Amino acid sequence: MTKYACLLGLFLFAALSACSCGQKAQAPPSSGVADAASQFVGMMARGDFATAANGFDVTVKAALTPEGLRDVWASLTGNFGAFQEQAGVRTAQEQGYEAAYVTCTFERGSAVVKVVYNRTGEISGLWLLPAE
Repeated sequence: MTKYACLLGLFLFAALSACSCGQKAQAPPSSGVADAASQFVGMMARGDFATAANGFDVTVKAALTPEGLRDVWASLTGNFGAFQEQAGVRTAQEQGYEAAYVTCTFERGSAVVKVVYNRTGEISGLWLLPAE
């Protein structure tokens, strides 16, 4: 449980940012959030952390480099085993943001990756949650 708590702490690195900080990205429509989050998790599962990190807003980019994202994913797979599949995704509106909850199955358990998008379509928050 301590490892899980530490891992959760690693994912709680980004504060939600309400400003676009001059970015020109288009906000994904509600139906596109699920696809975008699924693609983001897929990039991490394939080891494409540089591309995955390209979707971060300025705040998250400052807190988490592609190498840091790789380390977080390695810690996750170290605790839960090899990634197997995405079992599902659901979306929700939360305080003006679009959130996607991607349920991931690993060799030794499941976890939910919560990806939050700001109004310009950038990732402004990322959390690891216990599977329901």
